[in-house]
Amino acid sequence: MGFCTIGYQEGSYLCSLLIAVSLICSVLLCWFCIFWEAIQERLTAWGVIEATQTSDICKDHCSPSGSEALPQGIVTEKSNYKMRPLWGSSLKDDNPQPSMSLLAIAVGIKQKAIVNQIVKKFPLSDFVVMLFHYDGVVDEWRGLSWSVQCLQ
Repeated sequence: MGFCTIGYQEGSYLCSLLIAVSLICSVLLCWFCIFWEAIQERLTAWGVIEATQTSDICKDHCSPSGSEALPQGIVTEKSNYKMRPLWGSSLKDDNPQPSMSLLAIAVGIKQKAIVNQIVKKFPLSDFVVMLFHYDGVVDEWRGLSWSVQCLQ
């Protein structure tokens, strides 16, 4: 008998096997649905469900440093790019300056010389410089002449 041809006996056997497997799967599915609450209570008693639901392992270890949420109230809809305290009363300014432009750059300490050249091309009286330090190194930029007025 060839591989591709199935006789009556073999076909009958495969059909019976398929029906039996389908019946067993249906019974298991029904049993699982009926007794789900009991299974869940037993897993809760063993502490399996709480351990998986309250696990903060990935929240603490998988997020990169610096990706924490900003403090409440730090983001405003509009800004005049002036430095002001984050909390408490803001300083009243009797001489409002005309609106300024923003020069925002993502920087790393390896680009310090290039960023210094770029910033010197913009007049600090018309531009506010904002640096986003993707490497986390902030203090080594303090030696530059314009770093006092820069938002880092």
